[in-house]
Amino acid sequence: MPPRRSIVEVKVLDVQKRRVPNKHYVYIIRVTWSSGSTEAIYRRYSKFFDLQMQMLDKFPMEGGQKDPKQRIIPFLPGKILFRRSHIRDVAVKRLIPIDEYCKALIQLPPYISQCDEVLQFFETRPEDLNPPKEEHVGKKKSGVIYCLTRTTQLQRAPSTASSGNCLSWRTCPHPSLPLPLPWSKATAVSCLTAGLRLVSCFLSGLRVAARIIFLKM
Repeated sequence: MPPRRSIVEVKVLDVQKRRVPNKHYVYIIRVTWSSGSTEAIYRRYSKFFDLQMQMLDKFPMEGGQKDPKQRIIPFLPGKILFRRSHIRDVAVKRLIPIDEYCKALIQLPPYISQCDEVLQFFETRPEDLNPPKEEHVGKKKSGVIYCLTRTTQLQRAPSTASSGNCLSWRTCPHPSLPLPLPWSKATAVSCLTAGLRLVSCFLSGLRVAARIIFLKM
């Protein structure tokens, strides 16, 4: 039986937008193996998060759960709560930290860097072999302009005047002259839901702050 190959190098190259089953972003990762092969894989941030949880569960001491000074497992960029319009910006900002995370992970002692969880994460999967042809982040499609909502949320809409369900304003060649567009029922409900969530988060923060102040009294 041939020896199991190990990971030699990992490089996060880019961010790519996907639309199936819904709009999300994946990181394009180049993995070099001890066998000499180089493969491209695609992983969402949620998969990195799952891997991190598995590592911390399997290696509690190396994860600093007993003594933070003994932690050697690298930190993963945390989850950020934003509206969906900001997912692209968050994905781009995470690219370098996730690349650094991968590099630090494979430089750990072999019992961690070459454990089953890490190897399986970087192994090529069926969906990696025939990835959908999607646009890379940063490319702009022709005939598309942005709609700016009153909450500074960006949504793409067709450049024709009949685009329909876009909030507040459509940015034109002259942004100082916004054109009002009609609100749709679905969009209004979506905005209301987002607003209620923000209020709920704000109230939760106030409760936590009140508890801290009460304990210090």
